[in-house]
Amino acid sequence: MYIVLQATAPDAAAAPQLAEQTGITPDVVQRLQEKASVLTQERKQRGRTVPEDLATHEVVRTYQQLASHPVRNLYV
Repeated sequence: MYIVLQATAPDAAAAPQLAEQTGITPDVVQRLQEKASVLTQERKQRGRTVPEDLATHEVVRTYQQLASHPVRNLYV
């Protein structure tokens, strides 16, 4: 035995009620903005500090190119 369900469109009287229930509430928007501010501050803090194991300019200047591997154009 199979049961076939068919979706029905809401009637015109229920449409305004559905519109009021959808969307993001101002409370949720405020919480999202607060969290975004916290995350932004954390990212800025990480960007200001230089990692200790980062190579210095002098070390990078001593690097030498050992090989070069050109990429072939595979779409010709």
